[in-house]
Amino acid sequence: GWLSLLTWLAAPPLFMFAHPILIMMGGIGFEIYVNIFHTLLLLILLTPVSTSLNFLLPLDRLHARVACDIFGITVTALGITLCCLQSSPEYAGYAAVIGYACTALAAHSAIHGALPRSTSALLIEYLSAASRALPSMLVTWLMPGPWWFRACIYALTFTGLLLVTRHPIARRLHLGRMVV
Repeated sequence: GWLSLLTWLAAPPLFMFAHPILIMMGGIGFEIYVNIFHTLLLLILLTPVSTSLNFLLPLDRLHARVACDIFGITVTALGITLCCLQSSPEYAGYAAVIGYACTALAAHSAIHGALPRSTSALLIEYLSAASRALPSMLVTWLMPGPWWFRACIYALTFTGLLLVTRHPIARRLHLGRMVV
């Protein structure tokens, strides 16, 4: 639950304000990397699925874990090879995202037999967080002001929607601090 919320809390503002963030980090020369930055942000959104890799070892599925990693590395390497033929760094970002997604999905399918309801639980939680992120993104995108202020508004709107819509995690939030 928390991981899905954190990914949807972090990725949208980074996506919406990639240009000024990159300029702030590295100067005007970094602005040419906005498309690559956008592509790599997809890795953040894949994080909840990738936790499946962590469950393979406690389920005594070491061979499956190694196979998933080899599969993802192979997909990434093939993608980067194609990237080199195209001479486009953006394709390297796509290859990294696709390889990571393949690794995570392979791991998720490997644990599905042992934890059959894991897929539905993951989808429900992920889409639940996304349904609060999209309206927050719209509000943030349409409002005027500096990017850093709008990024803060996004976080407040997202958190507010969690509370107002009574997201299951909302009962563990109390006036901005987590109660465990």
